[in-house]
Amino acid sequence: ASGGEPQKLTDDAQFVTGHEWLGKNIIFSSDRSGVRQLWYLNIKNHEFRPLGLDGARLLSMSADGTKLAYESAHFTANIYRLVLDDTNLDPQKVISSIAYDNYPALSPQGDLLAFTSNRSGLGSIWMTDDKGGQIQMLVQQGFARISDPAWSEDGGTLLATRYSQGVSQLMEFSLETEQTRVLKNAGQNVYGARYSGD
Repeated sequence: ASGGEPQKLTDDAQFVTGHEWLGKNIIFSSDRSGVRQLWYLNIKNHEFRPLGLDGARLLSMSADGTKLAYESAHFTANIYRLVLDDTNLDPQKVISSIAYDNYPALSPQGDLLAFTSNRSGLGSIWMTDDKGGQIQMLVQQGFARISDPAWSEDGGTLLATRYSQGVSQLMEFSLETEQTRVLKNAGQNVYGARYSGD
């Protein structure tokens, strides 16, 4: 290499966890679509093409460009409940799967539990009762990743963060109508919001 000015190739503010040259182009790992996978970047026309391989990262290409080694990272996380008036404080597993289940949110009455899970491939919002009975998916939106649910005071609406193409926005989901709406007035690159008590 003879040096020169650096050239920025990605601008979506997403994680890149490994890249390798393939001829004059690049294969890299990124969660730019909401889930970590491999991407092919044609540097000449700046065209991105998803290659799949969910969870692939930390790449290593053979010198002749015919073989690629990579780590397939799949993490699990479970959700527990703790009854605070119980003298033995014994945590009980409520949500258990081989997926990544996180951001638990108990309803104001404490009888329902909303949470984020990637069990359907992308981060989406799911709900069950407080003992982990029947589980149902509430919100999933294409390649967007939905996370961090929070209940309204009346328990009728969930506020969540929507991540898509490097931008985070707030969105609401009505349990009654099962409709979602993006809160455009809240702006972009916002997350982790909660309803106020009043």
